[in-house]
Amino acid sequence: MNKLMTFLLGAASVAALASCSSTKNAANISDLNGEWSIEAINGKTVTPGTGQNEAFIGFNTATGKVYGNASCNSIIGGFDTNAKPGTIDLSKIGSTMMMCPDMDLENALLQALSQVTGFELTKNGDVSLTNAKGKEVVLLRHREPASTADLFKGEWKITEINGESTTALEGAPFEFAFDGDSFSCTTDCNNLMGKFTVSAPDNVTFGNVAGTRMACPDPKVEQALITILPKVVSYGKLAGGGIGFYDADNNMVLLLEQ
Repeated sequence: MNKLMTFLLGAASVAALASCSSTKNAANISDLNGEWSIEAINGKTVTPGTGQNEAFIGFNTATGKVYGNASCNSIIGGFDTNAKPGTIDLSKIGSTMMMCPDMDLENALLQALSQVTGFELTKNGDVSLTNAKGKEVVLLRHREPASTADLFKGEWKITEINGESTTALEGAPFEFAFDGDSFSCTTDCNNLMGKFTVSAPDNVTFGNVAGTRMACPDPKVEQALITILPKVVSYGKLAGGGIGFYDADNNMVLLLEQ
């Protein structure tokens, strides 16, 4: 009887320790909220090349949205906010489709993210994204989000509309300017103006668009912008410092460069 009791007590102690260890290492989806620098991919430290953006990923755990930058293109996608602790499926992460001089870092990151099925918190507060075998494929380190006001502030040239260059059009360069929560822009005819609102880390909307009332023979740029701006839902900083604006289908409809 004593031997049986000793065995049962020992088993109970092991189970309790295992339970405590599991609780200690458990990570909740809420732990991912915010922005994270990409520190390593498959154990290799990440070092952005000349002209590349800092690679980062952000999680909005209230909406289940993923955003970020893969060093050139913007990262876009979503995840299940009700997933079990320590699990997350990033297999459907996508990106915008700008061609860049060096795509090695971006391709490696997107490939690694497509394998992610779980995550763990490290002792120093970093996040380890793991694959189905529990192996770390991406290491994340918390970072402070960039200020949207600082990102947009100033004057920008409108270089692409719906994927078509504007640089050769008569009247170019057309300019876009941000000041506080207001914007204005010059076109091939009237000047446009209105308000913009950032409602999430990478979501932006343009509203109350108005313009001067000159009559012009063929205001292509003006009409294109009047059609496009109400459809814009998000933005992303691109390699070289430009800003791309995207519609709900993640098509880049407007490109601004300084």
